[in-house]
Amino acid sequence: MTTATKEFGKTTFDQLVQLIELVNSQSALKAEFFDIIKGQPDVLRNIFDSDFAWAEGYELSLLEQIAVFSVVSGFNQALAEIASADDPQAAAMEAFHEDDSSSYYPGLDDDEEQRKTILATLMPITKSLESIRLYGLSINDLVARIQRRDQSSDAAIFKVLRIDRSAVSCPCIADRIALAEIEDDQAFFKKLKNALSGPPLKPRDEYGVVRYVLYLLNEDGILDQLSPKDRYQLFCERLAIYPDDGEDAAKSLDQFIWRWKKEFST
Repeated sequence: MTTATKEFGKTTFDQLVQLIELVNSQSALKAEFFDIIKGQPDVLRNIFDSDFAWAEGYELSLLEQIAVFSVVSGFNQALAEIASADDPQAAAMEAFHEDDSSSYYPGLDDDEEQRKTILATLMPITKSLESIRLYGLSINDLVARIQRRDQSSDAAIFKVLRIDRSAVSCPCIADRIALAEIEDDQAFFKKLKNALSGPPLKPRDEYGVVRYVLYLLNEDGILDQLSPKDRYQLFCERLAIYPDDGEDAAKSLDQFIWRWKKEFST
């Protein structure tokens, strides 16, 4: 079966709209889920009564994190069917809207070990999506910078920790902290303290969604193919996710994308 040519690489405009709806609904669902789990402290204590951490998952790409989660949560067959569909993006959107969204999160009545495994594989995905919303980069993108051990590595560490303080147990971050301990690097520890004690960063919602779309278009190799006029029409007029404040909107959007690309490629 031949699929229709898509406007944005692997994605149609309607699918971009659905993606935005999915991102917004998942953000609300995640908040609801954590409210439920925090309201059952006995469940949390049982989960954390033995080895339990997810920071090593940040060394996997976002797609690899999703693949691991799909296996342990029983979604691997569904994902295989989506991947083999004529239009995987449309199949994924349809599956999400057909299913009860809450089924994507670990149930509190599951077997304790299963619950622990599901939660540990879900958290890297959840935090990586937050990272894309905030920085336009997944946590794995930031971890790759940390592993390079160059002048951008420390800044990447502090960005990760502003999203997930438990990431101190990620091997490459733990290695850097150990080195700072040996060297008695007080300047590093001062910045580390600020990253750990500061409140979580929260982007403006409209810019968070913009970063998701930029990330997707860039991953598909489409972003650089769009002219400034195309970008303005897509982000400001058609999707209406970037503020359109008149004649300067196109210039403002170009500057935003330029800064995002500079940060992404650093």
